[in-house]
Amino acid sequence: MLNLSVDAFSKMKKLRLLRVLCLLNCDDLKYFSNELRLLDLTGYPLKSLPSKFQPDNLVVLLLPYSRIEQLWKGNRPLYKLKIIKLKGSQNLIKTPDFTTAPYLEVLIMEGCTRLVDVHPSLRVLKRLQLLNLRDCKSLRSLPTKIGMESLETLILSGCSNLARFPEIDGKMEHLKSLDRSGCYKVEYLPENLHQAQFLEELDLSKTAIKEPPSFISQLKNLKVLSFDGCKGPYKLKRNLLSLFKVSQRGRMNSIAPMLPSLSG
Repeated sequence: MLNLSVDAFSKMKKLRLLRVLCLLNCDDLKYFSNELRLLDLTGYPLKSLPSKFQPDNLVVLLLPYSRIEQLWKGNRPLYKLKIIKLKGSQNLIKTPDFTTAPYLEVLIMEGCTRLVDVHPSLRVLKRLQLLNLRDCKSLRSLPTKIGMESLETLILSGCSNLARFPEIDGKMEHLKSLDRSGCYKVEYLPENLHQAQFLEELDLSKTAIKEPPSFISQLKNLKVLSFDGCKGPYKLKRNLLSLFKVSQRGRMNSIAPMLPSLSG
């Protein structure tokens, strides 16, 4: 194991990439080069990143399983940032203002169990492709509307306190996978979800939804649909039954075998 004094980093003014597995002696790690493109601090022990760190050039920020509560105090210029990964950071209670990160493509906050809400500026992330909030068990709210037009995958499974799904502001033509399994309080989806015309996977398992949404028949590209373990009895609508019939024409082959379990 290589042991470096934390003071050594203060002399690395042009450092572009830094990966540290924080097992021991990381509490004094308070200086990072402002030239960093990639910062990977697995298990980072402090509540926030150093106040003097200016991430103007940062492209990738990885802080999995850290003790961080918020990235910074106040806003930071994040105009080059494309990836944020905070998986398993159970102390996270505040997300940054995303208006300074317009080019963000991947946001992973899976397992951030103390996170109650997300900054409303999340909705302005026009280039975001992956949003993973799996098992954010304390999460109660998201922005009332989302218009993330590049979003391909939205994972909200295990967000057991999240009751309301945001209205879709725009077409979200790239959305292919939506996972809301384990969101026990969810009773319905917004009707304008039909605008996600290229949606292929929709998981509503273990939710409070009693009946498939009426717009399901309009999702012509849907391949996987799950209502497993939903609360209360519900009756399949004719438009859902007609949707399954298109499997005979080569579409939605993965849904057709599920029909018996859905209708029972």
